[in-house]
Amino acid sequence: MEQEKLLGVRAGVLGSSRSLVDVYREYIDGGPYAGSTRYQYEASLRLHVEPYFRQRAIGSLQPKDLRGWLTWMVEERGYARSTVVNRYGILRGVLGYAVANGYRAQDPSRGWTTSRHYSRRGRRKTVRLPTLAEVTAIAEHLPAPYRLLVWLMAGCGLRIGEASAVCLRQFDFSAGVLLVDRQITQDGGALAAGRRRRRGAAAGGGGGRIGSGP
Repeated sequence: MEQEKLLGVRAGVLGSSRSLVDVYREYIDGGPYAGSTRYQYEASLRLHVEPYFRQRAIGSLQPKDLRGWLTWMVEERGYARSTVVNRYGILRGVLGYAVANGYRAQDPSRGWTTSRHYSRRGRRKTVRLPTLAEVTAIAEHLPAPYRLLVWLMAGCGLRIGEASAVCLRQFDFSAGVLLVDRQITQDGGALAAGRRRRRGAAAGGGGGRIGSGP
């Protein structure tokens, strides 16, 4: 820790001995982040940044440290490369904020980007859709109030947030259409409804077709 502080002093930057985690929190609190975006940033700090960097001084970070972090997320934590690239983008924002506010003289992420090894264009994963029997088994093992969520997700292709926000007025029973125009997002443990664009149906309509369940 003392060596890291000395590195910050050599850089001639006031505040460079502050930890990356502290500056990351300041970045979140001072930015216009709300709802699901803020929750995502806080989750990344808790799950990806803090376990690896701990109390590492932000003034001591070098490009090799960032590369080591990327490797750690993929090889030791097993995160998908697309997730790693996304989290690296957030960290770059934090480092840019640190330079702008005098916590660092230079941004260690400048001059290099994530290599092809961490590119979003990774090997395509094979997606196996659950069978009707498997969907039925999942629904039967859930408490009664949540069983409909399974059928909405499996039959209409809804995400968990969209299925959780479904209400009666979204159904057009005569046309057999479910209008998907909102979702539930998690904000620091609180639930809030948010609107989103209409998802087109396979037949070209504005909603999802209502499938016939058991």
